[in-house]
Amino acid sequence: MINHSFQKRLILVYSLLISGLILILSLAYVISIYSDRLERLNKDLEYRCIQMASQLDTVVSTMDFVSVDLVSLWEFMPAMATLHYYDRNLPENKNALMEAQHSVEKLLYRYSLIRDFHRVAVYNNQGDFFTNNFGPEPDKNFKKQWIESSSVLQECKQKNGKILITGPFPDHWNRDVQPAVFSVLRAVVGQQKGEVLGYIEVQNPYSLIESILSVPEGLHVSVTAVTDEGAVLFDKSMADEQEDDLIVRIKAPKSAVAITLRESRKDALTSLNRFITLFSAVLLLLLVVSVLVIRFFTLQMTGPLEKLTKHIEALDLGSLPRSVDLKSSHNEIEELNFAFAHLQKRLNESVQREIISHSLKIQANFDSLQAQVNPHFLFNVLNVISSMGAESDNTKICDVCDQIASMLRYSTSTLDRDSTIGQEIEHAEYYLKLQKLRYEHKLEYSFEVSDRIVQSQIPKIILQPLIENSIEYGFEGTPGVLEITVRGDLDSKGGWFLEIEDNGPGMEEDKLKSILKDIREIRGRISLKDELVELNLGGLGIVNTYLRLYLYFRDLLDFSIENRASGGIHIRISIRSAEQ
Repeated sequence: MINHSFQKRLILVYSLLISGLILILSLAYVISIYSDRLERLNKDLEYRCIQMASQLDTVVSTMDFVSVDLVSLWEFMPAMATLHYYDRNLPENKNALMEAQHSVEKLLYRYSLIRDFHRVAVYNNQGDFFTNNFGPEPDKNFKKQWIESSSVLQECKQKNGKILITGPFPDHWNRDVQPAVFSVLRAVVGQQKGEVLGYIEVQNPYSLIESILSVPEGLHVSVTAVTDEGAVLFDKSMADEQEDDLIVRIKAPKSAVAITLRESRKDALTSLNRFITLFSAVLLLLLVVSVLVIRFFTLQMTGPLEKLTKHIEALDLGSLPRSVDLKSSHNEIEELNFAFAHLQKRLNESVQREIISHSLKIQANFDSLQAQVNPHFLFNVLNVISSMGAESDNTKICDVCDQIASMLRYSTSTLDRDSTIGQEIEHAEYYLKLQKLRYEHKLEYSFEVSDRIVQSQIPKIILQPLIENSIEYGFEGTPGVLEITVRGDLDSKGGWFLEIEDNGPGMEEDKLKSILKDIREIRGRISLKDELVELNLGGLGIVNTYLRLYLYFRDLLDFSIENRASGGIHIRISIRSAEQ
Protein backbone atom coordinates (compact mmCIF):
# COMPACT_ATOMS: atom_id res chain seq x y z
CA MET A 1 0.00 0.00 0.00
CA ILE A 2 1.38 3.38 -0.96
CA ASN A 3 1.77 5.66 2.01
CA HIS A 4 -0.22 8.86 1.52
CA SER A 5 2.81 10.81 2.75
CA PHE A 6 4.39 9.90 -0.59
CA GLN A 7 1.54 11.70 -2.36
CA LYS A 8 2.05 14.73 -0.15
CA ARG A 9 5.79 14.75 -0.73
CA LEU A 10 5.27 14.35 -4.45
CA ILE A 11 2.80 17.24 -4.53
CA LEU A 12 5.12 19.36 -2.37
CA VAL A 13 8.22 18.62 -4.43
CA TYR A 14 6.59 19.32 -7.77
CA SER A 15 4.83 22.40 -6.41
CA LEU A 16 8.10 23.79 -5.08
CA LEU A 17 9.87 22.90 -8.32
CA ILE A 18 7.28 24.55 -10.57
CA SER A 19 6.85 27.53 -8.23
CA GLY A 20 10.60 28.01 -7.98
CA LEU A 21 11.00 27.76 -11.74
CA ILE A 22 8.19 30.25 -12.38
CA LEU A 23 9.55 32.65 -9.74
CA ILE A 24 13.09 32.48 -11.08
CA LEU A 25 11.98 33.05 -14.67
CA SER A 26 9.62 35.83 -13.60
CA LEU A 27 12.30 37.50 -11.51
CA ALA A 28 14.73 37.29 -14.41
CA TYR A 29 12.08 38.79 -16.70
CA VAL A 30 11.26 41.63 -14.29
CA ILE A 31 14.95 42.42 -13.79
CA SER A 32 15.44 42.36 -17.55
CA ILE A 33 12.59 44.74 -18.35
CA TYR A 34 13.53 46.95 -15.38
CA SER A 35 17.13 47.22 -16.60
CA ASP A 36 15.98 47.75 -20.16
CA ARG A 37 13.60 50.49 -19.04
CA LEU A 38 16.34 52.26 -17.07
CA GLU A 39 18.70 51.97 -20.03
CA ARG A 40 16.13 53.46 -22.41
CA LEU A 41 15.38 56.26 -19.94
CA ASN A 42 19.07 57.09 -19.68
CA LYS A 43 19.46 56.99 -23.46
CA ASP A 44 16.41 59.20 -23.97
CA LEU A 45 17.70 61.66 -21.37
CA GLU A 46 21.15 61.65 -22.93
CA TYR A 47 19.71 62.14 -26.42
CA ARG A 48 17.57 65.05 -25.21
CA CYS A 49 20.60 66.60 -23.51
CA ILE A 50 22.71 66.23 -26.68
CA GLN A 51 19.95 67.87 -28.74
CA MET A 52 19.75 70.79 -26.31
CA ALA A 53 23.52 71.26 -26.36
CA SER A 54 23.58 71.13 -30.16
CA GLN A 55 20.78 73.69 -30.53
CA LEU A 56 22.34 75.98 -27.91
CA ASP A 57 25.71 75.77 -29.69
CA THR A 58 24.01 76.71 -32.95
CA VAL A 59 22.40 79.82 -31.42
CA VAL A 60 25.58 80.92 -29.59
CA SER A 61 27.74 80.27 -32.67
CA THR A 62 25.41 82.39 -34.79
CA MET A 63 25.58 85.24 -32.28
CA ASP A 64 29.34 84.90 -31.94
CA PHE A 65 29.70 85.01 -35.71
CA VAL A 66 28.36 88.60 -35.68
CA SER A 67 31.12 89.81 -33.37
CA VAL A 68 33.76 87.91 -35.32
CA ASP A 69 32.41 89.32 -38.58
CA LEU A 70 32.52 92.89 -37.27
CA VAL A 71 36.09 92.54 -36.02
CA SER A 72 37.09 91.02 -39.35
CA LEU A 73 35.79 94.00 -41.42
CA TRP A 74 38.67 96.25 -42.45
CA GLU A 75 37.01 99.56 -41.51
CA PHE A 76 35.81 98.41 -38.06
CA MET A 77 39.07 98.18 -36.14
CA PRO A 78 40.47 101.52 -37.42
CA ALA A 79 37.19 103.19 -36.42
CA MET A 80 37.32 101.68 -32.93
CA ALA A 81 40.97 102.74 -32.57
CA THR A 82 40.13 106.31 -33.61
CA LEU A 83 37.32 106.50 -31.04
CA HIS A 84 39.64 105.13 -28.37
CA TYR A 85 42.84 107.13 -28.98
CA TYR A 86 41.78 110.53 -30.40
CA ASP A 87 41.47 113.44 -27.98
CA ARG A 88 37.90 114.65 -28.19
CA ASN A 89 38.83 118.13 -26.89
CA LEU A 90 40.94 118.93 -29.96
CA PRO A 91 38.91 120.54 -32.80
CA GLU A 92 41.12 118.97 -35.48
CA ASN A 93 40.00 115.47 -34.38
CA LYS A 94 36.31 116.18 -34.71
CA ASN A 95 35.95 115.09 -38.34
CA ALA A 96 37.91 111.87 -37.78
CA LEU A 97 35.82 111.02 -34.77
CA MET A 98 32.57 111.69 -36.62
CA GLU A 99 33.75 109.58 -39.58
CA ALA A 100 34.65 106.73 -37.21
CA GLN A 101 31.24 106.89 -35.55
CA HIS A 102 29.55 106.91 -38.94
CA SER A 103 31.56 103.82 -40.04
CA VAL A 104 30.53 101.82 -36.97
CA GLU A 105 26.88 102.80 -37.35
CA LYS A 106 26.92 101.85 -41.03
CA LEU A 107 28.30 98.39 -40.19
CA LEU A 108 25.56 97.80 -37.61
CA TYR A 109 22.68 98.95 -39.78
CA ARG A 110 22.59 95.83 -41.90
CA TYR A 111 19.34 94.06 -42.60
CA SER A 112 20.58 90.63 -41.54
CA LEU A 113 21.61 91.97 -38.12
CA ILE A 114 18.34 93.81 -37.59
CA ARG A 115 16.27 90.81 -38.71
CA ASP A 116 17.99 87.97 -36.86
CA PHE A 117 18.95 89.53 -33.52
CA HIS A 118 17.23 91.49 -30.80
CA ARG A 119 20.14 93.92 -30.55
CA VAL A 120 23.73 94.26 -31.71
CA ALA A 121 25.52 96.97 -29.73
CA VAL A 122 29.05 98.36 -29.86
CA TYR A 123 30.29 100.65 -27.07
CA ASN A 124 33.46 101.77 -25.31
CA ASN A 125 34.64 103.42 -22.12
CA GLN A 126 34.65 106.87 -23.82
CA GLY A 127 30.83 106.85 -23.87
CA ASP A 128 30.33 105.93 -27.52
CA PHE A 129 27.31 103.67 -27.96
CA PHE A 130 26.04 102.20 -31.23
CA THR A 131 23.12 99.81 -31.70
CA ASN A 132 20.95 98.56 -34.54
CA ASN A 133 17.85 98.47 -32.27
CA PHE A 134 15.59 101.42 -33.00
CA GLY A 135 13.93 101.37 -29.59
CA PRO A 136 14.41 104.13 -27.00
CA GLU A 137 17.82 104.34 -25.42
CA PRO A 138 18.93 105.55 -21.97
CA ASP A 139 20.73 108.86 -21.69
CA LYS A 140 24.44 109.22 -22.23
CA ASN A 141 25.31 109.48 -18.51
CA PHE A 142 23.53 106.22 -17.69
CA LYS A 143 25.33 104.44 -20.47
CA LYS A 144 28.72 105.71 -19.44
CA GLN A 145 28.07 104.94 -15.77
CA TRP A 146 26.92 101.36 -16.59
CA ILE A 147 29.90 100.71 -18.83
CA GLU A 148 32.37 101.91 -16.19
CA SER A 149 30.76 100.01 -13.25
CA SER A 150 29.57 96.78 -14.87
CA SER A 151 31.18 93.68 -13.39
CA VAL A 152 30.15 91.78 -16.51
CA LEU A 153 32.38 93.99 -18.66
CA GLN A 154 35.25 93.53 -16.23
CA GLU A 155 34.86 89.77 -16.58
CA CYS A 156 34.65 90.11 -20.37
CA LYS A 157 37.83 92.20 -20.40
CA GLN A 158 39.69 89.44 -18.51
CA LYS A 159 38.78 86.89 -21.21
CA ASN A 160 41.05 88.80 -23.62
CA GLY A 161 38.85 88.68 -26.71
CA LYS A 162 36.97 85.43 -26.04
CA ILE A 163 33.20 85.41 -25.81
CA LEU A 164 31.28 85.71 -22.57
CA ILE A 165 27.71 84.39 -22.36
CA THR A 166 25.46 86.29 -19.96
CA GLY A 167 21.83 86.16 -18.99
CA PRO A 168 19.06 86.13 -18.35
CA PHE A 169 18.70 89.86 -17.56
CA PRO A 170 16.45 92.77 -18.52
CA ASP A 171 17.68 94.72 -21.53
CA HIS A 172 19.46 97.57 -19.75
CA TRP A 173 19.56 99.59 -22.97
CA ASN A 174 15.73 99.72 -23.17
CA ARG A 175 14.57 101.15 -19.85
CA ASP A 176 10.91 101.38 -20.89
CA VAL A 177 10.21 97.75 -21.83
CA GLN A 178 13.25 95.88 -20.55
CA PRO A 179 12.48 92.45 -22.07
CA ALA A 180 14.41 89.45 -20.74
CA VAL A 181 17.41 88.76 -22.96
CA PHE A 182 20.70 86.93 -22.97
CA SER A 183 23.84 88.07 -24.73
CA VAL A 184 27.19 87.09 -26.15
CA LEU A 185 29.87 89.66 -25.25
CA ARG A 186 33.29 90.08 -26.82
CA ALA A 187 35.97 92.64 -25.93
CA VAL A 188 37.59 94.41 -28.90
CA VAL A 189 41.28 94.03 -28.05
CA GLY A 190 43.84 96.63 -29.14
CA GLN A 191 47.46 96.21 -30.19
CA GLN A 192 48.89 96.57 -26.72
CA LYS A 193 48.54 93.80 -24.16
CA GLY A 194 45.47 94.20 -21.95
CA GLU A 195 44.18 97.15 -23.99
CA VAL A 196 40.43 97.11 -24.79
CA LEU A 197 39.08 99.39 -27.52
CA GLY A 198 35.46 98.58 -26.82
CA TYR A 199 32.84 95.83 -26.56
CA ILE A 200 30.52 94.06 -28.95
CA GLU A 201 27.28 92.79 -27.42
CA VAL A 202 24.87 90.54 -29.37
CA GLN A 203 21.50 90.08 -27.68
CA ASN A 204 18.60 87.70 -28.32
CA PRO A 205 15.33 87.18 -26.43
CA TYR A 206 15.70 84.83 -23.46
CA SER A 207 12.61 83.02 -24.70
CA LEU A 208 14.92 81.45 -27.31
CA ILE A 209 16.92 79.79 -24.51
CA GLU A 210 13.69 78.72 -22.81
CA SER A 211 12.40 77.10 -26.00
CA ILE A 212 15.65 75.14 -26.39
CA LEU A 213 16.08 74.00 -22.77
CA SER A 214 12.45 73.48 -21.78
CA VAL A 215 10.93 69.98 -21.76
CA PRO A 216 7.34 69.07 -22.62
CA GLU A 217 4.79 69.15 -19.83
CA GLY A 218 4.19 65.82 -18.15
CA LEU A 219 7.85 64.88 -18.08
CA HIS A 220 9.34 65.08 -14.59
CA VAL A 221 12.66 66.40 -15.86
CA SER A 222 14.60 69.35 -14.45
CA VAL A 223 17.06 71.30 -16.61
CA THR A 224 19.94 73.52 -15.53
CA ALA A 225 22.48 75.25 -17.77
CA VAL A 226 25.61 76.83 -16.34
CA THR A 227 28.18 78.82 -18.32
CA ASP A 228 31.87 78.09 -18.23
CA GLU A 229 32.26 80.98 -15.77
CA GLY A 230 29.72 79.44 -13.37
CA ALA A 231 26.79 81.76 -14.18
CA VAL A 232 23.36 80.11 -14.29
CA LEU A 233 21.95 80.50 -17.80
CA PHE A 234 18.82 78.39 -17.21
CA ASP A 235 17.36 76.71 -14.13
CA LYS A 236 14.21 74.67 -13.93
CA SER A 237 14.82 72.32 -11.01
CA MET A 238 12.45 69.88 -9.33
CA ALA A 239 11.41 70.64 -5.78
CA ASP A 240 11.82 67.06 -4.53
CA GLU A 241 15.14 65.94 -5.96
CA GLN A 242 16.35 62.51 -4.76
CA GLU A 243 19.76 60.87 -4.71
CA ASP A 244 18.64 58.05 -7.01
CA ASP A 245 17.34 60.39 -9.72
CA LEU A 246 18.56 59.78 -13.27
CA ILE A 247 21.17 62.44 -14.10
CA VAL A 248 22.86 63.29 -17.41
CA ARG A 249 25.44 66.06 -17.79
CA ILE A 250 26.82 67.23 -21.12
CA LYS A 251 29.03 70.21 -21.85
CA ALA A 252 28.25 71.93 -25.15
CA PRO A 253 31.51 71.84 -27.13
CA LYS A 254 31.32 75.36 -28.66
CA SER A 255 29.55 77.43 -26.03
CA ALA A 256 31.11 75.50 -23.08
CA VAL A 257 27.72 75.59 -21.34
CA ALA A 258 27.19 72.63 -19.02
CA ILE A 259 23.65 71.24 -19.37
CA THR A 260 22.30 68.97 -16.64
CA LEU A 261 19.09 66.95 -16.98
CA ARG A 262 17.64 65.24 -13.92
CA GLU A 263 14.63 62.92 -14.05
CA SER A 264 12.80 61.45 -11.10
CA ARG A 265 13.35 57.70 -11.10
CA LYS A 266 10.13 57.16 -9.17
CA ASP A 267 8.00 59.15 -11.61
CA ALA A 268 9.75 57.72 -14.67
CA LEU A 269 9.08 54.14 -13.55
CA THR A 270 5.47 54.68 -12.47
CA SER A 271 4.00 52.91 -15.50
CA LEU A 272 6.51 50.09 -15.15
CA ASN A 273 5.67 49.67 -11.44
CA ARG A 274 1.98 49.37 -12.33
CA PHE A 275 2.84 46.69 -14.89
CA ILE A 276 4.96 44.78 -12.35
CA THR A 277 2.11 44.90 -9.83
CA LEU A 278 -0.32 43.49 -12.39
CA PHE A 279 2.25 40.92 -13.49
CA SER A 280 2.76 39.80 -9.87
CA ALA A 281 -0.98 39.30 -9.42
CA VAL A 282 -1.18 37.20 -12.59
CA LEU A 283 1.90 35.27 -11.45
CA LEU A 284 0.33 34.51 -8.07
CA LEU A 285 -2.81 33.25 -9.79
CA LEU A 286 -0.67 31.10 -12.10
CA LEU A 287 1.13 29.57 -9.10
CA VAL A 288 -2.16 28.68 -7.43
CA VAL A 289 -3.48 27.08 -10.63
CA SER A 290 -0.18 25.19 -11.09
CA VAL A 291 -0.35 23.72 -7.58
CA LEU A 292 -3.95 22.59 -8.13
CA VAL A 293 -3.06 20.99 -11.48
CA ILE A 294 -0.04 19.24 -9.92
CA ARG A 295 -2.22 17.86 -7.13
CA PHE A 296 -4.78 16.56 -9.61
CA PHE A 297 -2.26 14.77 -11.82
CA THR A 298 -0.34 13.40 -8.82
CA LEU A 299 -3.49 11.74 -7.52
CA GLN A 300 -4.19 10.41 -11.01
CA MET A 301 -0.69 8.86 -11.17
CA THR A 302 -0.43 7.43 -7.65
CA GLY A 303 -3.85 5.75 -7.76
CA PRO A 304 -2.80 3.14 -10.36
CA LEU A 305 0.54 2.74 -8.55
CA GLU A 306 -1.32 1.69 -5.38
CA LYS A 307 -3.12 -1.01 -7.35
CA LEU A 308 0.12 -2.09 -9.00
CA THR A 309 1.84 -2.34 -5.59
CA LYS A 310 -0.81 -4.75 -4.33
CA HIS A 311 -0.39 -6.81 -7.48
CA ILE A 312 3.43 -6.98 -7.07
CA GLU A 313 3.14 -8.09 -3.43
CA ALA A 314 1.04 -11.08 -4.53
CA LEU A 315 3.56 -12.20 -7.18
CA ASP A 316 6.35 -14.77 -7.03
CA LEU A 317 8.69 -16.16 -9.67
CA GLY A 318 6.01 -18.58 -10.86
CA SER A 319 3.19 -16.07 -11.22
CA LEU A 320 5.16 -13.00 -12.27
CA PRO A 321 4.05 -12.95 -15.94
CA ARG A 322 0.41 -12.52 -14.87
CA SER A 323 -0.77 -8.98 -15.79
CA VAL A 324 -3.26 -6.70 -14.08
CA ASP A 325 -5.76 -4.26 -15.56
CA LEU A 326 -4.63 -0.87 -14.23
CA LYS A 327 -7.11 1.22 -16.25
CA SER A 328 -4.68 4.10 -16.41
CA SER A 329 -4.32 6.73 -19.11
CA HIS A 330 -0.57 6.71 -18.52
CA ASN A 331 1.05 4.32 -20.99
CA GLU A 332 4.22 4.14 -18.89
CA ILE A 333 2.32 2.74 -15.88
CA GLU A 334 0.52 0.16 -18.03
CA GLU A 335 3.85 -0.94 -19.48
CA LEU A 336 5.16 -1.68 -15.98
CA ASN A 337 2.80 -4.66 -15.81
CA PHE A 338 4.18 -6.13 -19.03
CA ALA A 339 7.73 -5.34 -17.96
CA PHE A 340 7.28 -7.51 -14.84
CA ALA A 341 6.07 -10.43 -16.95
CA HIS A 342 9.14 -10.12 -19.15
CA LEU A 343 11.31 -9.87 -16.04
CA GLN A 344 10.57 -13.44 -14.92
CA LYS A 345 11.76 -14.86 -18.24
CA ARG A 346 15.01 -12.97 -17.98
CA LEU A 347 15.42 -13.95 -14.33
CA ASN A 348 15.02 -17.65 -15.17
CA GLU A 349 17.61 -17.36 -17.93
CA SER A 350 19.95 -15.51 -15.58
CA VAL A 351 19.64 -18.22 -12.92
CA GLN A 352 20.51 -20.95 -15.42
CA ARG A 353 23.42 -18.96 -16.79
CA GLU A 354 24.66 -18.41 -13.24
CA ILE A 355 24.57 -22.17 -12.60
CA ILE A 356 26.56 -22.88 -15.76
CA SER A 357 28.96 -20.03 -14.98
CA HIS A 358 29.55 -21.45 -11.52
CA SER A 359 30.31 -24.89 -13.02
CA LEU A 360 32.73 -23.37 -15.49
CA LYS A 361 34.44 -21.47 -12.68
CA ILE A 362 34.98 -24.72 -10.75
CA GLN A 363 36.41 -26.32 -13.91
CA ALA A 364 38.65 -23.30 -14.50
CA ASN A 365 39.99 -23.50 -10.94
CA PHE A 366 40.80 -27.16 -11.47
CA ASP A 367 42.56 -26.41 -14.77
CA SER A 368 44.47 -23.59 -13.09
CA LEU A 369 45.73 -25.89 -10.34
CA GLN A 370 46.78 -28.47 -12.91
CA ALA A 371 48.54 -25.76 -15.00
CA GLN A 372 50.48 -24.69 -11.93
CA VAL A 373 51.89 -28.21 -11.49
CA ASN A 374 52.82 -29.18 -15.04
CA PRO A 375 54.64 -25.92 -16.07
CA HIS A 376 56.53 -26.00 -12.77
CA PHE A 377 57.95 -29.44 -13.65
CA LEU A 378 58.70 -28.34 -17.25
CA PHE A 379 60.46 -25.13 -16.10
CA ASN A 380 62.72 -27.21 -13.82
CA VAL A 381 63.57 -29.60 -16.68
CA LEU A 382 64.32 -26.66 -19.02
CA ASN A 383 66.56 -25.07 -16.40
CA VAL A 384 68.50 -28.35 -16.10
CA ILE A 385 68.92 -28.57 -19.90
CA SER A 386 69.92 -24.89 -20.10
CA SER A 387 72.53 -25.44 -17.35
CA MET A 388 73.91 -28.46 -19.21
CA GLY A 389 74.15 -26.38 -22.41
CA ALA A 390 75.97 -23.63 -20.56
CA GLU A 391 78.44 -26.15 -19.10
CA SER A 392 79.15 -27.50 -22.59
CA ASP A 393 79.39 -23.92 -23.95
CA ASN A 394 76.45 -24.49 -26.33
CA THR A 395 74.57 -21.19 -26.34
CA LYS A 396 72.03 -22.44 -28.89
CA ILE A 397 70.68 -24.92 -26.33
CA CYS A 398 70.36 -22.06 -23.81
CA ASP A 399 68.48 -19.90 -26.34
CA VAL A 400 66.09 -22.73 -27.20
CA CYS A 401 65.37 -23.39 -23.54
CA ASP A 402 64.78 -19.68 -22.88
CA GLN A 403 62.38 -19.42 -25.84
CA ILE A 404 60.44 -22.52 -24.78
CA ALA A 405 60.28 -21.20 -21.21
CA SER A 406 58.96 -17.82 -22.44
CA MET A 407 56.27 -19.58 -24.49
CA LEU A 408 55.25 -21.74 -21.53
CA ARG A 409 55.22 -18.78 -19.18
CA TYR A 410 52.97 -16.80 -21.56
CA SER A 411 50.58 -19.65 -22.39
CA THR A 412 50.16 -20.99 -18.83
CA SER A 413 49.85 -17.65 -17.04
CA THR A 414 46.41 -17.30 -15.36
CA LEU A 415 46.83 -13.73 -14.19
CA ASP A 416 45.50 -12.15 -17.40
CA ARG A 417 42.64 -13.51 -19.49
CA ASP A 418 43.55 -11.36 -22.47
CA SER A 419 46.68 -9.87 -24.00
CA THR A 420 47.85 -7.27 -26.52
CA ILE A 421 48.77 -7.66 -30.17
CA GLY A 422 52.37 -6.79 -29.24
CA GLN A 423 52.53 -9.65 -26.71
CA GLU A 424 50.93 -12.04 -29.20
CA ILE A 425 53.56 -11.12 -31.81
CA GLU A 426 56.34 -11.73 -29.27
CA HIS A 427 54.90 -15.16 -28.40
CA ALA A 428 54.49 -16.05 -32.10
CA GLU A 429 58.06 -14.95 -32.82
CA TYR A 430 59.38 -17.33 -30.12
CA TYR A 431 57.45 -20.14 -31.78
CA LEU A 432 58.81 -19.27 -35.26
CA LYS A 433 62.38 -19.09 -33.94
CA LEU A 434 62.03 -22.62 -32.61
CA GLN A 435 60.56 -23.79 -35.92
CA LYS A 436 63.42 -22.02 -37.72
CA LEU A 437 65.89 -24.17 -35.77
CA ARG A 438 64.03 -27.24 -36.99
CA TYR A 439 63.57 -26.32 -40.66
CA GLU A 440 66.52 -23.89 -40.97
CA HIS A 441 66.74 -22.43 -44.50
CA LYS A 442 63.39 -23.95 -45.59
CA LEU A 443 61.41 -21.46 -43.39
CA GLU A 444 61.35 -17.68 -43.62
CA TYR A 445 59.00 -15.34 -41.77
CA SER A 446 58.37 -11.61 -41.35
CA PHE A 447 56.19 -9.34 -39.20
CA GLU A 448 54.79 -6.16 -40.77
CA VAL A 449 52.62 -4.91 -37.91
CA SER A 450 52.16 -1.17 -37.33
CA ASP A 451 53.07 0.29 -33.95
CA ARG A 452 49.62 1.92 -33.97
CA ILE A 453 47.87 -1.34 -33.04
CA VAL A 454 50.39 -3.17 -30.82
CA GLN A 455 48.54 -2.02 -27.66
CA SER A 456 45.13 -3.23 -28.91
CA GLN A 457 43.52 -5.92 -26.70
CA ILE A 458 43.06 -9.46 -27.98
CA PRO A 459 42.53 -12.96 -26.44
CA LYS A 460 45.69 -14.88 -25.59
CA ILE A 461 47.28 -17.40 -28.01
CA ILE A 462 45.55 -16.33 -31.24
CA LEU A 463 48.42 -15.81 -33.69
CA GLN A 464 50.49 -18.89 -32.78
CA PRO A 465 47.77 -21.49 -33.65
CA LEU A 466 47.08 -19.77 -37.01
CA ILE A 467 50.81 -19.66 -37.82
CA GLU A 468 51.09 -23.30 -36.76
CA ASN A 469 48.30 -24.12 -39.23
CA SER A 470 50.35 -22.49 -42.05
CA ILE A 471 53.39 -24.61 -41.13
CA GLU A 472 51.28 -27.76 -40.88
CA TYR A 473 49.83 -27.36 -44.37
CA GLY A 474 52.67 -25.34 -45.87
CA PHE A 475 55.47 -27.92 -45.93
CA GLU A 476 53.27 -30.50 -47.63
CA GLY A 477 54.13 -30.30 -51.32
CA THR A 478 56.38 -27.21 -51.00
CA PRO A 479 59.81 -27.99 -52.46
CA GLY A 480 61.11 -24.46 -51.91
CA VAL A 481 61.25 -22.11 -48.92
CA LEU A 482 58.04 -21.65 -46.91
CA GLU A 483 57.44 -17.93 -46.36
CA ILE A 484 55.04 -16.79 -43.64
CA THR A 485 54.04 -13.13 -43.37
CA VAL A 486 52.06 -11.44 -40.57
CA ARG A 487 50.64 -7.98 -41.35
CA GLY A 488 48.59 -5.58 -39.21
CA ASP A 489 47.51 -1.95 -39.19
CA LEU A 490 44.56 0.37 -38.66
CA ASP A 491 41.87 0.39 -41.31
CA SER A 492 40.27 3.46 -42.89
CA LYS A 493 37.24 3.37 -40.52
CA GLY A 494 39.06 3.36 -37.19
CA GLY A 495 39.27 -0.41 -36.67
CA TRP A 496 42.28 -2.70 -37.12
CA PHE A 497 43.19 -5.95 -38.88
CA LEU A 498 45.69 -8.81 -38.77
CA GLU A 499 46.60 -10.98 -41.78
CA ILE A 500 48.53 -14.29 -41.82
CA GLU A 501 49.51 -15.72 -45.19
CA ASP A 502 52.00 -18.23 -46.60
CA ASN A 503 53.18 -19.41 -50.02
CA GLY A 504 52.48 -23.10 -49.46
CA PRO A 505 50.16 -25.32 -51.47
CA GLY A 506 47.12 -24.21 -49.48
CA MET A 507 44.41 -26.29 -47.84
CA GLU A 508 42.35 -28.99 -49.49
CA GLU A 509 38.96 -27.66 -50.57
CA ASP A 510 37.03 -30.27 -48.57
CA LYS A 511 39.00 -29.43 -45.43
CA LEU A 512 38.51 -25.67 -45.99
CA LYS A 513 34.75 -26.10 -46.56
CA SER A 514 34.50 -28.19 -43.40
CA ILE A 515 36.23 -25.51 -41.31
CA LEU A 516 33.99 -22.74 -42.73
CA LYS A 517 30.91 -24.86 -42.07
CA ASP A 518 31.96 -25.46 -38.44
CA ILE A 519 32.51 -21.70 -38.01
CA ARG A 520 29.03 -20.87 -39.32
CA GLU A 521 27.34 -23.53 -37.16
CA ILE A 522 29.09 -22.59 -33.95
CA ARG A 523 28.37 -18.90 -34.49
CA GLY A 524 24.71 -19.70 -35.13
CA ARG A 525 24.45 -21.70 -31.92
CA ILE A 526 26.05 -18.92 -29.86
CA SER A 527 23.77 -16.29 -31.44
CA LEU A 528 20.55 -18.07 -30.31
CA LYS A 529 19.07 -15.88 -27.55
CA ASP A 530 16.73 -18.42 -26.00
CA GLU A 531 18.99 -21.54 -26.12
CA LEU A 532 21.77 -22.32 -23.66
CA VAL A 533 24.37 -24.23 -25.68
CA GLU A 534 27.21 -26.40 -24.53
CA LEU A 535 30.47 -25.62 -26.32
CA ASN A 536 33.63 -27.72 -26.40
CA LEU A 537 36.40 -25.19 -25.84
CA GLY A 538 39.24 -27.72 -25.89
CA GLY A 539 42.05 -27.60 -28.47
CA LEU A 540 43.74 -24.71 -30.26
CA GLY A 541 42.64 -25.24 -33.87
CA ILE A 542 41.23 -22.68 -36.32
CA VAL A 543 37.61 -23.21 -35.20
CA ASN A 544 38.53 -22.87 -31.53
CA THR A 545 40.58 -19.74 -32.29
CA TYR A 546 37.61 -18.23 -34.14
CA LEU A 547 35.30 -19.15 -31.23
CA ARG A 548 37.49 -17.39 -28.68
CA LEU A 549 37.73 -14.33 -30.94
CA TYR A 550 33.95 -14.22 -31.38
CA LEU A 551 33.25 -14.58 -27.65
CA TYR A 552 35.67 -11.70 -27.05
CA PHE A 553 34.68 -9.26 -29.83
CA ARG A 554 31.15 -10.44 -30.71
CA ASP A 555 29.64 -8.66 -33.74
CA LEU A 556 32.69 -6.42 -34.19
CA LEU A 557 34.63 -9.43 -35.58
CA ASP A 558 35.10 -10.21 -39.28
CA PHE A 559 37.04 -13.49 -39.89
CA SER A 560 37.98 -15.01 -43.23
CA ILE A 561 40.16 -17.93 -44.36
CA GLU A 562 40.79 -18.78 -48.02
CA ASN A 563 43.32 -20.26 -50.40
CA ARG A 564 45.38 -17.73 -52.30
CA ALA A 565 45.27 -17.82 -56.09
CA SER A 566 49.09 -17.88 -56.20
CA GLY A 567 49.25 -20.65 -53.58
CA GLY A 568 49.09 -20.72 -49.83
CA ILE A 569 46.53 -19.78 -47.18
CA HIS A 570 45.32 -16.25 -46.35
CA ILE A 571 43.67 -15.61 -42.97
CA ARG A 572 42.30 -12.17 -42.05
CA ILE A 573 41.04 -10.98 -38.65
CA SER A 574 39.25 -7.57 -38.82
CA ILE A 575 37.91 -5.77 -35.76
CA ARG A 576 35.56 -2.88 -36.51
CA SER A 577 35.45 0.25 -34.38
CA ALA A 578 32.57 0.29 -31.86
CA GLU A 579 31.42 3.62 -33.38
CA GLN A 580 30.94 2.14 -36.87
